[in-house]
Amino acid sequence: MNRILPCLLLPLLHIYTLSAQPYITAAGIRLAMEPGITVQQRLAGRFTVEAMVQTQVLYGRHSMALQLQRHHKLVHRGLNGYIGAGPQLSSYRRGLWSKEAGNRFTVAGLALTGGVELAINRLLLSADYKPVVYLGGPVPFDAGLGLSVRYILLQEPKPKDRRRTKGAWPWQQNAGHKGARRR
Repeated sequence: MNRILPCLLLPLLHIYTLSAQPYITAAGIRLAMEPGITVQQRLAGRFTVEAMVQTQVLYGRHSMALQLQRHHKLVHRGLNGYIGAGPQLSSYRRGLWSKEAGNRFTVAGLALTGGVELAINRLLLSADYKPVVYLGGPVPFDAGLGLSVRYILLQEPKPKDRRRTKGAWPWQQNAGHKGARRR
């Protein structure tokens, strides 16, 4: 038992040491029922805006969404939880839910999102749940799970190190100069 416990705790320590840099801009792919591309831009503080373009070629379904998201730090700086909301525009083949074939129709709706993201170096991994409430059309509600893999294009600069170099106390900063007092 004493040998098993460190083996079980080692992965947790490894996850804790994965501290990633905060990002400003990230772009990548979204893997869901409708795969697509995603771009995320930090606005201010904990707020980001995310644009998603997704398509499902087999069923002739395409969607675009723009969401405002608020991030919350979970365990450490690289692991965040987030919630978001924004408009979504979806386009369907008309014969998808009925027997009539032909033209496409477009439906607008409100997309909500809740998920977690993990930043590892310049890689941003996220998993989320995204329900959509449509304002008309044959389907009033749609939901799905998604995984996103993004590359951090622009990182937030690291904070400057404020440690003093010459002495530990402010009065020791001038110890080597001509005008320094001696006791």
